[in-house]
Amino acid sequence: MAARGFEWFVAWRHLRGRPPRTPRTLFIGIGLFVLGVAAAVVATRWQAKLSSSQDLFLPFRQLRMLGYAKAVGIGAAGLGGLLAYLGVLFSRFTVFTAFSIFGVFLGTAAPIVALSVMSGFEADLKTKIRGWKADVVVEQV
Repeated sequence: MAARGFEWFVAWRHLRGRPPRTPRTLFIGIGLFVLGVAAAVVATRWQAKLSSSQDLFLPFRQLRMLGYAKAVGIGAAGLGGLLAYLGVLFSRFTVFTAFSIFGVFLGTAAPIVALSVMSGFEADLKTKIRGWKADVVVEQV
């Protein structure tokens, strides 16, 4: 009889629906993404403006710092995108299901990105490997 009561409890809990949750992770992710993109765009435009000026005594330190700001902006945009994706998962699923889906997403994205990067640099890598202390190069014609 206790099992039947538990079944009714589970059924009513799912029929009632869950209380609405505020997707804080989604909002934080979107905000971080927007700030990162804005920082990268501003740093890129400012860097282009400084490097196109006719001043020969251009402060190279400023250009280097703008490059760092651009890199941080791109990193923040990437992190914001991941947090926004995780926020969407949190708003739709339970925490455990969301983390499982996110883990599968990262686990499949990492090899795909690594293979894409390696295939993009394939010709350059082959040239560097073959040119390093190579006495004879054998190539298929």
